[in-house]
Amino acid sequence: MIKIQDLRLFNTMLNSWLIPSQIKGESKSIMKKWCQFENKFCHTDMKRNAFLIALGLLSLISLDLNHNKAGNNPDLQFELVNRVLPATYFLLLAFWLRLKKLPNESLAFVLNKLLFLSGILLVYILQYRYCQIFPDRLRIYSPLLIPVGIFLTRIGPRNSLVFFTICLALWRLFFYDPSYFQQDLNYFLVSFFFALPFANTIKFASRSVLEQAKRFESEKKLDVQKKQQKETLVKILCHDINNPLTVVNGQLQRVIKDARANKSSMEEIATRAEKALKCAYVIQHIIQQVNELEALESGKISLSCQPVMLKEILDSSINTLSDKMKAKKVKFLCECSEEIYIYAEPKSLSNSVINNLLSNAIKFVNQGTGKIMLTATAKKSEVYLVLTDNGVGMPDSIRDNLFREDVVTSRPGTSGERGTGFGMPLVKTYMDLYNGRIEVSSREKESHPKTHGTTFTLVFRRFGKNHRTNKKPVNLSSSHDHAA
Repeated sequence: MIKIQDLRLFNTMLNSWLIPSQIKGESKSIMKKWCQFENKFCHTDMKRNAFLIALGLLSLISLDLNHNKAGNNPDLQFELVNRVLPATYFLLLAFWLRLKKLPNESLAFVLNKLLFLSGILLVYILQYRYCQIFPDRLRIYSPLLIPVGIFLTRIGPRNSLVFFTICLALWRLFFYDPSYFQQDLNYFLVSFFFALPFANTIKFASRSVLEQAKRFESEKKLDVQKKQQKETLVKILCHDINNPLTVVNGQLQRVIKDARANKSSMEEIATRAEKALKCAYVIQHIIQQVNELEALESGKISLSCQPVMLKEILDSSINTLSDKMKAKKVKFLCECSEEIYIYAEPKSLSNSVINNLLSNAIKFVNQGTGKIMLTATAKKSEVYLVLTDNGVGMPDSIRDNLFREDVVTSRPGTSGERGTGFGMPLVKTYMDLYNGRIEVSSREKESHPKTHGTTFTLVFRRFGKNHRTNKKPVNLSSSHDHAA
């Protein structure tokens, strides 16, 4: 069996007339799909058609016998040969296709189509031969076999033209009769116009196969990509959890050792326990955010977006993170009108989006000189929420991968604050679910000592000016802080 894995044969296929133009130039996997599709067509449709042609030819024998009894058939023996020979050929072809296993990635369909067309040519030749012996018989049957063969084999426009030319050449070389020239020419023209729509059937079939193959290929690539992302995510997760776990183990070991030796006071034990507890919170936070990301991507969490007063959300997040801002002496300014309403899910917007962004800004501004500004602007059907800080900024390598969970982007803050690395991917995921978008720009302190800092721009769908939601207001004061 000829396999498509043979590179030389593969290149020959690309340049041959057997493959439709829209299939040429596609990837090897799509070519394999095309071969599978054509082999299935030959194994089912052509097998059935060969069997039906054989039955049709054999059924004409009874008609010939009746004509012979009536004295209208001058040569019964030739008539029977004219029916039985091609009928036997098509029966053998049908049984051969039936007994053969369905090939997968081979070019078996090429041979099958050639064999079927050879049977059509056999009937074509015998029919013209019959007309030569009995000139009073209709000569249109032979030309009409041309569109029949093209339709049943689905060989495409260019191959149809080749087949038509072969039939025309056979007629000119062996069955040309000057007295029937005009009549035969008219019949060939009729068969040509009948063949035109049939010649394009392969194009429509190819389009369907191409769409299915491309969809399958893209899904396969997506599965591979997701698998790779999960593998990378597990590595990052193990790395991020290992660091705080090391601190927890170290502190607990020291507490146990000193407690046994009665060297540590209760205050020292409490300090070490507090450090261990903070690291345990970091581990818990990482696991929570990874679980939340996984649930969002798999569709386990469904969000119900509704009109939300943006100022209410911002006030809630500011209140949650006010202690952190005071500890770093951050100057904070928020400009947002109470008239601005957006489409979002309130709790996730407050806990996972705004809290993460604000916490990130606090993390990277300097103690005592940090400035953070939140500005909300409504424009037509969108609301732009801009968060700007004068922090240390971030390099391009982090900015470009900031929203990817499979790339390590976490780094310590200006006061040694730890992050999870999953806060920003979570923000991006929620913004996508809101049908919004997020953009980021940043300037590093080293390269821009006077204008350093980071700006996040969140774009939400806007709720109408004069509309208000009829839903009960969501109590945000009981929400937990999920900031990175």
